[in-house]
Order: sequence, then structure tokens, then C-alpha cells
Amino acid sequence: MSVEEDTSTPEDEPVPESEFEEFAFQPVRPEELVPRLEPSAPVRVQRRAEQRYLVRWKVIIVPEGKHKGGGGNIHGRVYDLSLLGMAIHTDCNYFVTGPCKVLIALPPLHKGGRESIIEVSARLVYNVLDGKARSFRIGMRFIRFKKNGFDLLRDRLHNHHIPAPF
Repeated sequence: MSVEEDTSTPEDEPVPESEFEEFAFQPVRPEELVPRLEPSAPVRVQRRAEQRYLVRWKVIIVPEGKHKGGGGNIHGRVYDLSLLGMAIHTDCNYFVTGPCKVLIALPPLHKGGRESIIEVSARLVYNVLDGKARSFRIGMRFIRFKKNGFDLLRDRLHNHHIPAPF
């Protein structure tokens, strides 16, 4: 007596009529056809020409002449930075109409390295009280970099930092 091996697969077997009809004639709701999207924050249009980077580098503003808010240099930290300008957090309510000198300290890339200082001429764009940060936020637009400052900043940002998500 020989035993025949069953070589049929479940796909070869016909679907019972009752199961097929039950599946085929179920009404489809439109929301089942479109994937559900989670609500998100409203989309903001980015108006900046350059990508911004979130860094916390030390900054010194050296005013040319007198400025409202006292005399002397203004110390702060970068909030965000691009190749065209930056926002700084500082304790000083700085306001000046003309250009000023800004010194940006790029931290060393490895232990034992030295800071690189970039000198750039910039102008004030805005100054607001940032309640969340409990400091003033100063927006500055770069006018002119001294020596190879632009190349140094561009290389550091593009090669060693991730752009901000906004």
C-alpha cells in the first residue's frame, strides 16, 4: 500500500463560500483607507537663508562707543547660530545702533586643545527679555569676519554639529 503525500498548500484550497461572502461584503469606512495622523504642532515657515545650529559657546560683545545698559564688554552664551548671525543670552539689556565687535569662542574639539576665537563685526537686530531663560536674548547679524573666521565657523558647524530641527 502506498501512501500519497499531500502536496497541496492552504492557498490551493478553495475558500468556503460563507467565509468569502462574509469578508467581501463588509462595508469599508473611509477612515480605514487613510492612515491616521497624530495631531502635531502647526507648521512654521522658515524664513532664514542659512541653517541654524544650537550651540552654547561663550561670546563677548565689544561695543564701539557707548551703549545703553552700561559701559564695558558684554558677556553671554550663544543660543543659536548660523553663518549669517546668532542669538545670544546675556544678563545685560544691550542696545546700540551701530556695528560692534563680537568675539566667539569655539571650544576645542579634543581634550587638551585650545579654544579658537572668531572675531566678527555685527549689528544688533533685536533685544528681548526671554522669560523662560531668565535673561535677555540679543539677535545679531554678521557684517564682516576678520581673517579666516568665516571659513573656520563654516567648517566647524558643517563638520561637527547637527543642524537645529527648526
